[in-house]
Amino acid sequence: MGDFTVQVPDDVKKTWKKVVLSIHTIKTKKQMSVTLPIGQKTEVKGTPFEIEVLYFLPNFTMGGSLITSKDNEQKNPAAKVKIYQNGSMIWSGWLFQKFPKVHPFTHVDYRIFLVKGLKD
Repeated sequence: MGDFTVQVPDDVKKTWKKVVLSIHTIKTKKQMSVTLPIGQKTEVKGTPFEIEVLYFLPNFTMGGSLITSKDNEQKNPAAKVKIYQNGSMIWSGWLFQKFPKVHPFTHVDYRIFLVKGLKD
C-alpha cells in the first residue's frame, strides 16, 4: 500500500489493547499463538522475530488516502505490523484476519496471521 494516513478513532484506541497472532512454522508444521500489545515491539520467544504492532483497526476501511475503522466492531479486523529479524526490519504491512492472502507476510520458514484483537 502506498502513502496513506492511518487514523485510529479515539474509541478504537481506548477499546483495543492487544492483538493475537498465529505463527506457523513451514517445515515442522507447528503453530503457536502469541498475544502482543499494540504500540510496542515485542520479542517472540521460539522464533527469530521481534514484532511491533503499530495499529489495530477492528473494521478496516480505506478510501482516498485515508485508512481507518468504520466502527468499533470486529467486522474486518486488520493490524499494521513491523517484523524484525536480527535487529533489521524485514517486513512492514497489514495483516487481515478475513483475507490472510492479501499482502501476506512471506518468509522462507514462517507465516504469520492475525487472529483477533483483544480489549485487555
